[in-house]
Parts: sequence; C-alpha cells; structure tokens
Amino acid sequence: IRNFCYLCIEYFYFAMREIIQLVLWLWQMPQNIIGEILAFYYGGCTSFYRTGRYNRVAVVSSDRMRGGISLGNIIILPEFFSEKTLKHELGHCKQSLYFGWLYLPVIGLPSIIHAALHRKGDYYHFWTERWANSLGGIIR
Repeated sequence: IRNFCYLCIEYFYFAMREIIQLVLWLWQMPQNIIGEILAFYYGGCTSFYRTGRYNRVAVVSSDRMRGGISLGNIIILPEFFSEKTLKHELGHCKQSLYFGWLYLPVIGLPSIIHAALHRKGDYYHFWTERWANSLGGIIR
C-alpha cells in the first residue's frame, strides 16, 4: 500500500506539471507559434534550459541568425553567443510569462522597433532591454 501511495503521488505531480506547462504554453500562444515557425526556418542546434520550476525554454542556435530573439518558450541566437546574451533573452522569456498574450504589443513590438532603429551607443538603454537584463540577472 505504501508503494501504491508513492506511485499515486508521483503520478499526481507529473499530471500537474503537464497541465501547468500546457496552461503556460496557451498563456503565451501567439509568441510560441511565431517562435516555432522561426525556429523551423532558422534550424540549427537546439538545447533546453529551465527558467523556473515548470517552464522550459528551447534555445536554437543558428549560423543564419545575426542577433537574438525571444518568443515565448523559444530563443533563437547566433551560432556563437555569450552567456550574457542568453541571460538577456531568458529575461525576455520571463517578460513573456508576465504578459502572456500582451507580450507582443507591449514588449515585442517596441523592442523590435528599437532594434531596427538603433544604430549607435548603448542598445540596452531602452526600457524593454534594461528590464530583460534585470530579469536575466545581468548588471551592465
């Protein structure tokens, strides 16, 4: 009976973890779908990182990528990237968890526009980038 109870508890935790992961994926669905499409397009090597108890992030590194982009649970980086770059993009993943469906208009769009228009000086002065650094544990 004792082993049966342990088995039931383990199954319960496994089921809850899967349900939570599904809810988190749905919460971030628009950026997850775009991230999946871009990850397929860029291809490359994929590895996984945990950003919390239940959330797992796929990191795709590709020789066809110039900068980094975070979309839901997917990060796409150049083939050779620094730990700071990874931490910065993990910060954007946390922003995605906070905002859910609002991530793209509130964080993603301003960040992309800033990246497209930014030419000189400190790229990380913009509020979305500063906050991503902070969430990723980077002090610049």
